[in-house]
Order: sequence, then C-alpha cells, then structure tokens
Amino acid sequence: RPMSTIVPADARAARYERAFVLAVWVIATLANLGKAAHIDDGAHLEIAEHILRDPLHPMRGTVFWGAHPEPIHALNQPHLVYYVIALGLWIGGGSLVVPQLLLSLFVLPGVAAMHALARHLFVGEGAPARAMLATSSS
Repeated sequence: RPMSTIVPADARAARYERAFVLAVWVIATLANLGKAAHIDDGAHLEIAEHILRDPLHPMRGTVFWGAHPEPIHALNQPHLVYYVIALGLWIGGGSLVVPQLLLSLFVLPGVAAMHALARHLFVGEGAPARAMLATSSS
C-alpha cells in the first residue's frame, strides 16, 4: 500500500502542542523583558554583583535586607540562579535584559511541565481548558 503524503493527525497535534508551549514561553519572556528590578530583585542583584567580585565565595558577602545588613548565607537561596544573573550582568555590561533572557530559560521547562499536566488532567476537555492550566506557570 503506498505511503500517504498527509501528515498523521497525531504528528500534527504534537507539532501544535510544541508550538503552543513555545508561544507561551515567548509571551512570558517578552512580558518580563526590560522589566525594572523591584521588590527582592535588589537583593538578587547585590548577590550577583558580589559573585562577580568573588565568584569562589558567593556566601561571604552581605546584603541589606530589612533593617540591617545580613550575610548572604542567611538568605538560604540556591546560588545557581545568582550565578546565572551574574553571568547575564557580565555579558550585558550591567543591563538587566541579558539576565532576564537567561532566566527565561528556566521558564520553558515550567511551561512545558504545566502543559503536560494540563494534557493529563483535561483529556478530552479541549484546548481552552488545557491552555488555562498551561499558561498558569507564567
């Protein structure tokens, strides 16, 4: 029997699903791009700047958080994120756009995971229900 040139529905659906996840990620990235630092971003930027000054001792610095300076290690944060921010600051010459772009790489797996969860929970419910849950992570 000759092979059909029509793309099977499953393959088309898979391409649609991947395109949807990428579109949500691009929208979330663009919404965050160029956003001013606010709330706890100041502390994150201070930690990243300390890492640029002393990359082998990321927890030795201090951050003004609250009423008085506190040691970075008291914040108990995972420092991989601060290294990513520091790398972005270094590449971008202090601009927030490059760190925001690098941090958006962490958003993509989150959007993909939420979309996979939505596909699992809303089988047969159609795209609107899945889209609501998939976009909730951004």
